Amino acid sequence: MSKPPKPIPVTIVLDADVLYSYHRRNIILFFFQEGLFRVRWTDIILDEWTRNLVKNRPEKRDSIQNQEAKMRETFPGALVTGFEQHIADLELPDPGMIAMYWQQLSNVVLNT
Repeated sequence: MSKPPKPIPVTIVLDADVLYSYHRRNIILFFFQEGLFRVRWTDIILDEWTRNLVKNRPEKRDSIQNQEAKMRETFPGALVTGFEQHIADLELPDPGMIAMYWQQLSNVVLNT
C-alpha cells in the first residue's frame, strides 16, 4: 500500500509586528524549519521589524542585525521580490503587504 501524498504546506506572510517578538519569531521559524508551513517576507518587512526593535532596544542593535542576517542566510527562499510594481495601484493601510500577497498568492498573512 502506498503512502498518501504529503500535503502542500500553507504559505504564511510574516509582517514586521509578528517578527518583533523574539519568542513568537523563534516559534514560527522552528515550525517553518519542521515543514509545517512556508513563510515569506520582504526587505521592507525585515527593515521595519529591525528598525523598530533597534529604536526601542538600541543596546541590542548588533544582536538584532545578526538575527536578521541569520534569517536571510537560513531561509533564502522566504524573501519575496518583484511585488513593488503593484504598490502604486493599491490604496490600503499597508499596500506593501497586499502587493506582496498578490505576488505570492499566499494562503495567510500574519500580522497583529
